[in-house]
Order: sequence, then structure tokens, then C-alpha cells
Amino acid sequence: MDITQDVIDQNDEEDDAEVGVPALKLPTCDLAHLDEISAFFVSCLVSPIKRERLSVAIESDGYIRKLTDLFHSCEDAGNVDALHRLYGVFKSIFLLNKTALFEVLYPLVLYIHQGITSVRLKD
Repeated sequence: MDITQDVIDQNDEEDDAEVGVPALKLPTCDLAHLDEISAFFVSCLVSPIKRERLSVAIESDGYIRKLTDLFHSCEDAGNVDALHRLYGVFKSIFLLNKTALFEVLYPLVLYIHQGITSVRLKD
């Protein structure tokens, strides 16, 4: 049997989709934009291309450091609602499954774990 059509590789289609597409622009990292950040991150998790572009944008912009600073500000202010929303943002970053991002997040995870452990010990 002769094949008269070229076999289309799905990866080629995904590569073509990236051509000419501008890099992701991350929302401003502040308390006023926290809902926008959360929705943006969740929307990027649905597509492998968007996931990759989001992880590159997060890395290149130093966004995790900005989110960590926002976390500490919310913690100092006792803003539990914002901390819950930040949890969703950090969860989205973990779901990107990128080692480079894990390495940046690890100190924050240790800090949170130590805080939770010390609260439990006090009780």
C-alpha cells in the first residue's frame, strides 16, 4: 500500500502555533491584581503550550520572588483571604511541573511548613 499523504506530526502543529505569538505578559504582582493573577494562571494550565510559556514568563520575570514578597505582606497584615488566593496561585505554579520553579519555591514551602509546625506545637 502506498501512502499518498504526508504524515502530520502533532508536535509540528504545536510548534507552528508558537510562531509569531508574543510572550505572555504576566499581571502586575500586587494585592489589587491577585484575582487576575489567579485566573490567569489557571487559564494557562489547560494547554501544554500555555503552560510552557507561563513557566518561561515566571522564570524570566522573577515573578516567584514578587509573589513571595506579596505572601509575606499578606501574612504580616493577617490577610487570610489573600493568603488563600495565593495558595491557588502557588498550586498552579507547582502544577507546571518545572524543576527550576520548584527550586525557587522550595524555601517558601519550608517557611510555610515551619510556621504550620510551630503553630501545631503551640496547640
